Amino acid sequence: MKNSFALKLAVLSIILIFNGCKKETVSPLENAQNLLISGIWKIKSATVDNQTVTVYDGMTITFTKAAYTTTNGGSLWPPSGTWEFLGGNKDLILRDDGLEITIIKLTSTELIMGFLWDDTIYDGGRTESVGGEHRMTFGK
Repeated sequence: MKNSFALKLAVLSIILIFNGCKKETVSPLENAQNLLISGIWKIKSATVDNQTVTVYDGMTITFTKAAYTTTNGGSLWPPSGTWEFLGGNKDLILRDDGLEITIIKLTSTELIMGFLWDDTIYDGGRTESVGGEHRMTFGK
């Protein structure tokens, strides 16, 4: 009887140990969100219609779980706003102004986004925004 109880206790202990060692799984959507919110993203390069532009030099963007803040984003990137993954897709962001952004690449050190910006705004000079197909590469 003692051996049976000891065996049951040993098996139960082993089960509890292995259950305690399980790694928590993170969904691809949660992983993408965690990468986005992991710090300040600094512009490395930008192209509009495959032409290098310097309009956004010095731009930074910081994401939280539902909002973003920017510096030097001109009219293209307001100083702050909200965002969400579009339809639960980790590769599509919808900003609160309706702009859909495709995440082309997202790692812990690099973020590449693409989107179509229809407006060309010259308020305050050409540094405000340029219309066309944008591709922006950010790093940390």
